[in-house]
Amino acid sequence: MVWQDILLSLSNILFTYSLTWQVYYGFKNKKGYLTLQSSFITTVGLFVISFTFLSLGLYFAAIVSLINGTLWYILLLQRMIYHKI
Repeated sequence: MVWQDILLSLSNILFTYSLTWQVYYGFKNKKGYLTLQSSFITTVGLFVISFTFLSLGLYFAAIVSLINGTLWYILLLQRMIYHKI
C-alpha cells in the first residue's frame, strides 16, 4: 500500500464524516440547502477523481471518493426534491 493512498483515504473519510451529517440534516428538515450547480459539479468531480484514483491503483482512496460522490449526489437529489415541496 502506498502512503498516498492512506493519506487520501484518511482525508476523504473526514469529508465523508462531515457530509453524512449534512445529508442527515437535509432529510430531517426536508430541505435541500445547497445549490444545484455546486452539488452537480462536486458530484461529477468526485466521480472523476474516484475513477482516476482507481486507475492509479489507489483503491482505498477511490472507494472513499466514490462514497463522497454518492453523498453529494444525495444532496443534489435533496435539493431537487425538497425545492419542489
